[in-house]
Amino acid sequence: MNKYYALLQNINFIPRSIRSIWASAGIRINDRFHTYEFTEEIGRVTTGFNALGMYTYLMNCPIGLTVPGAVLGGRGSIFGRRINDGRANAAILGPVHTTNNDRTLEIINTTFREHLLHSGSVTMRMYERDGFAYIHLLGIGNGNFARMNEIFGKLLFRWMLRRNIREFRRVQEAEE
Repeated sequence: MNKYYALLQNINFIPRSIRSIWASAGIRINDRFHTYEFTEEIGRVTTGFNALGMYTYLMNCPIGLTVPGAVLGGRGSIFGRRINDGRANAAILGPVHTTNNDRTLEIINTTFREHLLHSGSVTMRMYERDGFAYIHLLGIGNGNFARMNEIFGKLLFRWMLRRNIREFRRVQEAEE
């Protein structure tokens, strides 16, 4: 198992090298402030099927459900769950600092300096209004590939959240 773990840690060598070269060269392409946001309905609030339930579900799932393409979660465990003050690697893009706020039901991914799209963050906030539960996502950045991030970042996170909501609903229905 250790050799596979080592492979997963090193699989990011080439993208990491590209990011390092890119950063040290100071290349700027469409480098500006950018943002995207949307809200997805989770469903009608019932016992166990609410904003807190969705938040708890995401906290106990593998890291890749909240950091796209991440394999190492927790404290470096393969498909480990999301933890507060953790570190994950977003596919080819680079490392992300993961924070969670149990009081406000927020999940926050913030890019580390080595991330290709640094500086940026994505905040997912679960909340309830008028008998329904929702997830609001806000992505904010100030760096390279702004237009690409506005389009593809939004599409990627919307797809990811819709998938998570479908799976959460399926799990909740199975428990009833």
